[in-house]
Amino acid sequence: MNTIRIGFPISITGKYSLQGKESLDGIKLWKSEINSNSGIFVDQFNKKLLVELIYFDDESSEEKCKEITTKLINKENVDLFLGPYSSGLTLAIAPIAKRLNRIVWNYGGATDEITERGYTNFINAITPCSFYFQGIIKLFAKRLNKKNKKIAIIFATNSGFSTTVMQGAKEFGLKNNFAVNKFG
Repeated sequence: MNTIRIGFPISITGKYSLQGKESLDGIKLWKSEINSNSGIFVDQFNKKLLVELIYFDDESSEEKCKEITTKLINKENVDLFLGPYSSGLTLAIAPIAKRLNRIVWNYGGATDEITERGYTNFINAITPCSFYFQGIIKLFAKRLNKKNKKIAIIFATNSGFSTTVMQGAKEFGLKNNFAVNKFG
């Protein structure tokens, strides 16, 4: 073994193409930095291995993402599997990765549903989206007097992600004695 093969579906086209291209740029930058330092030391082989990226455009499509995930794990035999960008695409590949007994390094799916559905094969490098506003609510709780503890939440109703962010902020606000109004 001379390289660590890292595979992932990535949204180069479709509705997540901006985020997909930004993610790909970040992953390529990481690979360049690792390889410029002779790779990653792997105890099992007692040597450094260079990183090789294997990726395919998932077209921001759940079906295409599932197809690519199966291909990367079964045919390409990647050593490490990165999940896609977006909660929806991440949830789409979760059952496949679980069935194929593959750990998923999750950098782009922030939905709480990943852990709620019992996908223990995920390493989440991102905070669950229901926690996104806890820090600012804590800050407001410390700085505002009791009479002015009000929060207004504006969110998109056609997005599970947005709804989960809103629900997390609402619950945390209520827990911290805020009056909460939501507009969706």
